[in-house]
Amino acid sequence: MTTFIIRRLLLLPLIVLGVSLIIFSLFQILGPDKLLASYVNP
Repeated sequence: MTTFIIRRLLLLPLIVLGVSLIIFSLFQILGPDKLLASYVNP
């Protein structure tokens, strides 16, 4: 059971890092105006 918890604790920061990297790369590719425009009227 402890190994499961440890694995979860190790996975969580990696997932958060991956998601933030994906969002950051999206901002780099599209630019904030295009992203905001797609959010406002999809």
